[in-house]
Amino acid sequence: MQQYLKDGYLSLVELKSGGNNTKTISEKAQFFIAEKVNNKSTKITSYVELQLLIEEELGEKVFYGALYSHCRKNYKTKLKVARKLHHKKDETAEKLFNKPLNFSKTN
Repeated sequence: MQQYLKDGYLSLVELKSGGNNTKTISEKAQFFIAEKVNNKSTKITSYVELQLLIEEELGEKVFYGALYSHCRKNYKTKLKVARKLHHKKDETAEKLFNKPLNFSKTN
């Protein structure tokens, strides 16, 4: 009510969005990330591995969420870690299961 009396109706309907847009990843770290992600010979398999690499080489702590969104938005990355194989997996049973069936037409 005080804002209405002080500034009028237009101050109440004005959009006030934006929030905290401070960058959490430094320019040096962004350049390092771009260099590692775009390099074909780099064997980075996860964002945690990239996060630890930044911390070791640059001495900067980057939050996982910030790193994930930065990489997905700017470099379209999808780093994935392969699932572990089960120790009881039977290779011959898998080959038999995946073997295509031959259906022949008999009239």
